[in-house]
Amino acid sequence: MDVLKKAVARQPKLPRFLCHLYQRLNLKRLNLVTGAGISVDAGVPNWHGLLDRLAADKSPLKADLGKHRDAGLSPEYLGQIIYHRFRSRHPETEHAELRVATIEHGWGAAIHKAIYKKVPSNINEVVKAHPYLGELRDLARKVPLVINFNFDDILSDAIGEQIKRESNPSGNAMSVTWQPPLTDRPDLTTIYHVNGILPRISLRKRSPHIIFTEDSFANAQARAPGTNAEYLFLRFVQNTMLLIGHSLADSSLKNYLRLNRDKSPANHHYMIFWIRSERDISKSRRQDIFEANLELYNLVTIFLTSSEIEEGAGLDKVTVNRVWPKPSIH
Repeated sequence: MDVLKKAVARQPKLPRFLCHLYQRLNLKRLNLVTGAGISVDAGVPNWHGLLDRLAADKSPLKADLGKHRDAGLSPEYLGQIIYHRFRSRHPETEHAELRVATIEHGWGAAIHKAIYKKVPSNINEVVKAHPYLGELRDLARKVPLVINFNFDDILSDAIGEQIKRESNPSGNAMSVTWQPPLTDRPDLTTIYHVNGILPRISLRKRSPHIIFTEDSFANAQARAPGTNAEYLFLRFVQNTMLLIGHSLADSSLKNYLRLNRDKSPANHHYMIFWIRSERDISKSRRQDIFEANLELYNLVTIFLTSSEIEEGAGLDKVTVNRVWPKPSIH
């Protein structure tokens, strides 16, 4: 508890936030929204690191990519450039469908290789080395839905390994999908990969589409059935979301947060803002970020280090109330 008390000294309203989160958890109204940050400590690169790995073995592309990045091009646009170079290495043939299938298979394989290049092959090693994956895994098994923006399956792999080893269930069963689950099932956590999934073990089924490039994002927006958008919108309006590993760079995520603010102004969500240490970000900067996120997105920002995330994810509501009694929740 000493670790988390340092976070309370930094952010005095943290006990109130935690109690509200655990209240929503007990009511089955808490969902998780996970981003690239949860996988970085497992050896997965962030978006720019992934782009660099995809371009690493092609020296002209690597140099050009740096110049494009300096010019301010978005990661999605940079991904489009890399994909275009990759596709151009496969000449046009009379068998157009075979060419497309070959390109898409090779592109998925290239991304898979870049994602898992430095990830240990044994998921237990990943959990042991990660500062809070074990606690996040346990928390995920208490919620009905995890909206995952990552291509990797490290979180679901950790959950699956735990389920395989336990004789008596200590949490929900798990389902992994890249389609919106239209109903909740009791005692089931659904991990919904909104941008597609490339499992670490290649024999596992991958999604037919990987939303990685500028045109894939545009196509996804164009072809997304109304049920997809409506499903996510209702999730944000009717539940409390806890964002972990996000930098708010994803435009679709910001859109859902903004819609929630406009349609359900009393409903607030939470975001864990990772900091390396106490000195990583000044009090005035923390206040700027907190107030901007609250005003723009009804988003409460909680500033935590890795060890504080570990301890916070491992607490239950009883412990929170015992350490910080009568926390005044509204």
